Amino acid sequence: MKTPYEVLGVSQNDTMEVIRKKFRKLSMQFHPDKSQDPNAEEKFKELNEAWGILSDPAKKSVLDDKLTKSWMESLLPVVEKAVESYLDGLTV
Repeated sequence: MKTPYEVLGVSQNDTMEVIRKKFRKLSMQFHPDKSQDPNAEEKFKELNEAWGILSDPAKKSVLDDKLTKSWMESLLPVVEKAVESYLDGLTV
């Protein structure tokens, strides 16, 4: 499943101005009344859902917290293994 950032092709560090411009560009490109793409309607809905989250400061904050927590949790096994390896190498 894509994050709203991935749907819009932007970074979590991008400004709201950059995110807004990207949303507007993509929503015009995939508007079902204007696009010949057979998946335009689905893509347009996906873009609007992503924008609904990223344009709302409270929802965006919750998303950012979840993404940060998920990223940190994914690093935990790597860090634990590195610490174990380091500790195994110490001589007492």
